[in-house]
Amino acid sequence: MPELQIILDAIKTMQESNHDCIESLRSELHTGLRASAVQIDVEMGIVNKEIKILASRIEKQNSNVASLQTESNNRQQAVHDFRDLEAKHKKRDEWINKNKIFLFGAFVIIVALIVVIVELIGAKAIIQNIVDKMV
Repeated sequence: MPELQIILDAIKTMQESNHDCIESLRSELHTGLRASAVQIDVEMGIVNKEIKILASRIEKQNSNVASLQTESNNRQQAVHDFRDLEAKHKKRDEWINKNKIFLFGAFVIIVALIVVIVELIGAKAIIQNIVDKMV
């Protein structure tokens, strides 16, 4: 029986040792988890700070994009207005080019009428009428 008692004592000692190891592992695991939690907290603080910096940059870029979009829209409207004006003048120039002969003929006829009227009435009479009206 003493052998059995020795075996039982050895098993009991091994069981206590095993229990102590388990408690030690639990303690180390708990300490490790706490350390990990602290490290995660610190890293999350750094990440949050970086996110705030990035958010402010994005907000600034969005405001820049909005102002650039407004400026682009204004320029686009100016270009549209210029193209309309250009088309209007192009049509006028085309009409003049198509009707050059007619315009030249009208000019010649008007000059000829003035010359005929001056010849019929006389240049001295016209000048005299103008001088009389001024005085």
